[in-house]
Amino acid sequence: MKNMTHYVNGEHVEGTSGRFSDIFNPATGDVQAQCPLASTAEVDAIIAKAAAAQPAWAAVNPQRPVPIGINRRSGCNHCEGSSGTTRMGSSEPATSGARDDEIRITT
Repeated sequence: MKNMTHYVNGEHVEGTSGRFSDIFNPATGDVQAQCPLASTAEVDAIIAKAAAAQPAWAAVNPQRPVPIGINRRSGCNHCEGSSGTTRMGSSEPATSGARDDEIRITT
């Protein structure tokens, strides 16, 4: 069975509380995965990281245009078996480092 993780500050983080909630397949009713339930300490740490990141996010203009990466091979970001990303309007592959004007989408 698949175990999910928390996604904090751009990274997948294992839960430490030892408590999980089942995730059900709606078509069959079977448990397909488990999601960690955060402890109070985990929530406090996440809130502290969010508070530290907030000034940088507040300085970003929410109305600025953001190009979206398009898969060069299929033109679809979510097609199975595809790989590689390109910045919108460019034939060059997206760089490995994220820029503030680029969203990196990988499949």
